[in-house]
Amino acid sequence: MTDGLKPGQLVRAIVEHRYLIPLFSSTVHAGFPSPADNFIEEALSLESLCLVHPEATRFYRVKGDCMIDARIHEGDVLVVDCAIDPSPRLLHGKIVVAAIDGEFIVRWFVSKEPLVVLMPANQDYSPIYLQPDEQASIVGVVVRIVAQPPRKPPL
Repeated sequence: MTDGLKPGQLVRAIVEHRYLIPLFSSTVHAGFPSPADNFIEEALSLESLCLVHPEATRFYRVKGDCMIDARIHEGDVLVVDCAIDPSPRLLHGKIVVAAIDGEFIVRWFVSKEPLVVLMPANQDYSPIYLQPDEQASIVGVVVRIVAQPPRKPPL
């Protein structure tokens, strides 16, 4: 990997410079093309787009394929907000990073009182049912996914 990150490596988000990048008012069509008007709608910073709580944001590189049906692939970088309230009622239906037995995993969070279920997005994997007394903690909520574009077109 060209950025020097290893799978599962914890990296703190440190923003030293703010770059404003133009957001064009015309959209990029993934269907039939239409003429672009090339007007800049506004300037966006990646910081404001990705970081809700900068001091509590972490990046995690994905290893494995348990979340491919949620469009999370090996090598993607997850932007994780660790300041979001971890109550099961508020986390229900969100993609989270959890720490279980010293390892970080990414899964859908499903609250089924009194259990919590960490659901994969790949039928080849089984759900993880957490009992109230199990040693697991929710690290944070995935707020953005930084994905690499495909390396070759489908044939």
